Amino acid sequence: MAKIQIIASMNRLLMKSSKKGDGNKMAKKSWLKVIFTLMGLIVVGISNKKFDPIIAQTYQANTINNLAIRALDPVKNDAGLQATSKPLILKKKAAFPDLNTEIDRNLLFSELIIPTPQEGALYEYVNSDSEKISPSSAETGFQLIYVKVTENHGQTSILVPIPVSITDTDTTLLLNNRVAVQTSTTDGKIIMYPSDIQNKTTEQLQESVKASAKIKTWDTQTGEDIPLSVASTTINTNSIGLYKAIFEITVESGGEKQQTTFQKDVLVFGANIKTTNYFTVAQNKELTMGTNATTFFSTYQTVSSTTASDATYEWVADQAGNSTEPANKYDSSNPGLKWGFIKMTDKTNPTVSTVIPIPITVTAENQVLILSSKVGLGYSLPVLNVSEIKGKTPNQITEIVTQKLAINAWDLMTGEAITADVANSTIDQNSRGTKDITITIRKLEEALTYKLSIWIVPDEVFDNDSSEGWQDIPLNSTNGVITNPINGSKMGFPNRGLIDYIWNKTNTGFIIVDKNNQGYTANNDRVVDLPYVNYRKLYQGGNSNITNGLGAYGPEDNFKNKIYLRKGNSLKQIIYDETNQIVYVYKLSLKRNLNFSVVLEMYNLSTETKTFGMLEMAKTNYYSDILSFYALGNARGFYSIPQKNYRLTFKFKDYMGNWLSDLRMFGTPAYRGMITQNGYNTFGDNMKNIGVTNTEKGKSLNSYWESKMYQLGAPHKQIAQDNSLKVGYEIFVGEDIPYMNILANPEILDVYSDDEVIVDYKLSKIPSTNDHGTVYMTYPNGEEVKQPFVANELKEFNGVFTIPKSKLPDLQSNDGVSPLEYTASLIAVSETDGPMKSLSSQEDYTFKVRMYKFGGEPIAQIVKKDSVWSKTADALIKDPVVLPGHTPKFEYVNKEKPIDTSKVGFQYTDVRMTDENDPTRTTIIKVPVMIVKGAIPTTGLLLGAYDIATPKSEVADLTDTELNEFILKKSEAVAWDVTTGLSKDVELSVIESSLVNDPEISKTYIAKIQAKKGTLVTTATIEINFGAKLTVNFLDENGNALKAAYTGFEGIGESVDLSKMTEITDILTKLKNDNYELVKKPEESFTMLKDDKSVAYQFNGALTLLSAPSSLEFETKKATIDAVKFTDPKLIGKPLVVSDTRADKLKWVLKAKIDQPLTSLEDERVKMPNSVKYQYNEDELTLTDENVIIFEHLNTASGNIDVTKEHWSRGDGFILDLAPGAIKALGKYQAKITITLENAK
Repeated sequence: MAKIQIIASMNRLLMKSSKKGDGNKMAKKSWLKVIFTLMGLIVVGISNKKFDPIIAQTYQANTINNLAIRALDPVKNDAGLQATSKPLILKKKAAFPDLNTEIDRNLLFSELIIPTPQEGALYEYVNSDSEKISPSSAETGFQLIYVKVTENHGQTSILVPIPVSITDTDTTLLLNNRVAVQTSTTDGKIIMYPSDIQNKTTEQLQESVKASAKIKTWDTQTGEDIPLSVASTTINTNSIGLYKAIFEITVESGGEKQQTTFQKDVLVFGANIKTTNYFTVAQNKELTMGTNATTFFSTYQTVSSTTASDATYEWVADQAGNSTEPANKYDSSNPGLKWGFIKMTDKTNPTVSTVIPIPITVTAENQVLILSSKVGLGYSLPVLNVSEIKGKTPNQITEIVTQKLAINAWDLMTGEAITADVANSTIDQNSRGTKDITITIRKLEEALTYKLSIWIVPDEVFDNDSSEGWQDIPLNSTNGVITNPINGSKMGFPNRGLIDYIWNKTNTGFIIVDKNNQGYTANNDRVVDLPYVNYRKLYQGGNSNITNGLGAYGPEDNFKNKIYLRKGNSLKQIIYDETNQIVYVYKLSLKRNLNFSVVLEMYNLSTETKTFGMLEMAKTNYYSDILSFYALGNARGFYSIPQKNYRLTFKFKDYMGNWLSDLRMFGTPAYRGMITQNGYNTFGDNMKNIGVTNTEKGKSLNSYWESKMYQLGAPHKQIAQDNSLKVGYEIFVGEDIPYMNILANPEILDVYSDDEVIVDYKLSKIPSTNDHGTVYMTYPNGEEVKQPFVANELKEFNGVFTIPKSKLPDLQSNDGVSPLEYTASLIAVSETDGPMKSLSSQEDYTFKVRMYKFGGEPIAQIVKKDSVWSKTADALIKDPVVLPGHTPKFEYVNKEKPIDTSKVGFQYTDVRMTDENDPTRTTIIKVPVMIVKGAIPTTGLLLGAYDIATPKSEVADLTDTELNEFILKKSEAVAWDVTTGLSKDVELSVIESSLVNDPEISKTYIAKIQAKKGTLVTTATIEINFGAKLTVNFLDENGNALKAAYTGFEGIGESVDLSKMTEITDILTKLKNDNYELVKKPEESFTMLKDDKSVAYQFNGALTLLSAPSSLEFETKKATIDAVKFTDPKLIGKPLVVSDTRADKLKWVLKAKIDQPLTSLEDERVKMPNSVKYQYNEDELTLTDENVIIFEHLNTASGNIDVTKEHWSRGDGFILDLAPGAIKALGKYQAKITITLENAK
């Protein structure tokens, strides 16, 4: 029920404004009076009759420098006590005057007045605060002391300042003792060093002398600094020796200047470097200085003489004099200009010493050389990788060469840097081998040139890395050797650390000997490598082919350019055959397992692809001319045990069975038999004879008892430019090694494919307790990981490694059932200092990981519609895979209804497989099922696939191939052979598709999938959708639509928020404005799934009085005593509107009643009752204080009824019906009416 009150009046409604009185309002102001009172503070000083000592008012007792001290002014007080001091000059460590004797006091005072001399005075040494002290003469220089004089009669005192100068043998007094000069000398001489005088101007030299003398000058009366300068010196800045220096002092007094000079001896301590020759030493050679360093010095100056033996001489590391390591040794390990430093120390006075720098050139083959006995030239390793010059212009190549060589030049005598540039180059982007550049060195007006060969080699020569860090190994150096730290065996290059027994000293190839200097080749001959090019031996001639290979003397004329390098524990020998455009590279290193590694790479520098092959051979003699060779097994190599605890082993494969190089064949034929065969090649020049095959480990390779040799063969192989044939192996020569022992537990580790692979291992036979080192594991994919170990009291260590799944190669099981088998290796290396440092565990230790893919192969089922399913779960799985010794268990996931036979078409049934020995191990196997309506097929292929509904983001930017893969995966497509129920050998593919990688969400795409096995083919078509239809309804309380439903497509997986969709919110707003109340909302925020979605907003309708007038105004009327009616009042405010939006429509009524009869506004006692009526159709209804129905209506449809417009404007409405004589008084009248909206009863 709705009510509204209307005011009806007899004249226009007056808006009453009640004016409040605006009479003068006086703002009251309060004043707060703050009074400030100024109070006076009076301080009264009361003084005792006690006097402090009087000090000379013009004297300041703080710093000495730059003060206008007037120490000689008299000091006196009012009592008549007076004293005048005089300067005291006192020898260092001498006693100060005794104040108790007049004689000593006269040394301090020129005048002393005591008012009552008969009573005497007290004299005390004090500081400026009158505190008693004992003055000291321990340090030379100026100081100010005080004497406190207290006369005994009146006990008054004065403080008298005394200027004191403490002197020693290095103090000179000038100008009648007015000036003191303090110098620092040794035996009366100012000591200087060559670095103090060299390259100095006259002014700089004078300042240097002054600084070396450590001179301090002062006025003995005042302590002021006195200016001093060096007037002249006899010093020769290029030589040590004994010289003179004259010092000059100027003193100003009374406006007059006094000037004086004095002379001091200056001794420049040190030695002159010889200028008749330069100094050089070969890299890593010892440089001796000779007795008294006569190798470097020509003349000497000590403190007491010019005799060289009066000083000691020592190599030091730097100008600061730090010791060398080892002590007193010049370090010649690095080539180039390497300054040497000799510390010269005086024997009689060791505090006098100097460090003399010597320019020394450390020469090295291919790095530092001497030009014309004038200039040292240094450069980095002259090697370029092919990639560094590829695509470069000649100018760019010159810049690269300049930067790479880091050329520097210097004056041999002085060490001064000299400009050096690359002036000429024959290198272009196609260069290979060695090419020349010309270096120009400019020394003043003179120019020197040097032609340098630059190596340009394939990148693989340096293992695709820079040549940086590789150092040249000069001939006769000891640096070309690698030593096994455990058994002392050595490997290296001939005449670069190992003795070469070959008569012609070719220096190519390598040498390996044990700690007894015993090699494994007969007569310590070199191992010979015979290269083949295009199926022919490259180097022909000679009486025997064994002399025509690398390491022998036959082809030596081809090898004009060779370079020997070292980096860390690796050696490299590069040999260039310019005629045949081949570079050979020997790479030697020590492996972690303490085997030596030997690799020979044969690079093709020609633009023409060639066929390379290689034969390596050597006659063996290792403690015996007749060796027994045994197989390592699996064609991995062979070994021999020539005597107890000694071994010779060749290994050609790694622990995985992979060849280490291009070697594929080896043999150990009898030497005598070989020399009777043409060419000495066991395998034939065509390399077709395979040699030793997969002989079991330990089996003898000897077929006869006589001298042996070995031969290794690399079959012919096509080699393009900058590529190489690689011949390499690991070799062990020498005393056997007490390897540590490492074992995995278990050595065959069975795991499931999704298990962590955790490897337990035990390391034993560790050399000592607390020995430490590193354990290395090589993952099956070849990557390496490491962890530290420390031996326990049992000299053992237990550790654990975890192998991540990412480190397992992607292998495929041949039958899908057999486990995948992986091999990993373990090796440990001791790192404890001592004789067993670098000891390893046994070589090539491996363990196996067998990985089982838990699960089984589903057997697809074909079932007739509405049939009863009776098969057990295990009948649907073929070849279940579990760990050895474990048992699988099967059950349906949906035990009540494994298969729904009521629906024709494709479906999956889920079978849960569990490892009964490990119940936590479980998996779901999806078994394809096809429900058919007719007869069950017995042959052919069946194909099942689901329609796809997915977010479009899953296909964004996919290629066509990737889209097809997506279709097969997302549709869960599967096909099987009806005969077996298995999918083995069935190929699935998408043969037709309308799918694109930027699909429309409102469009359905089609894909056709094909299954094929041999000649059997079948297809299936699926739909692909990326959007779903969204419907939003707007319903009344009975479920009827109030507005047309919103429909649209939304992307699957996309977030939807109805409250932010203007299409929805506009409708909601409209319904609210139409008098509908929203009583129930759907979930407005959600993610769109693959199925269409329908939601609804529910509203309740209402019977509502939407608006009504605020008043009805009959305006001014002429009064009469007769009866009169007034109609059609003026409506003030809004019209009278009723809205009915209820789903179930009922008749409603408007009722009216009088709340206040028509009453005079001037006199409320004057009223006109029963004068307000309502005209309804033909009836006039008198309104009283009881409700009367004035209007009724039944809406046939939801909407509004404007009573004012549709009825009042047509004659109905409120009227004033005044009876005769009803008007008692003129004036304004007003009545109040209430209208009520109700359902009709």
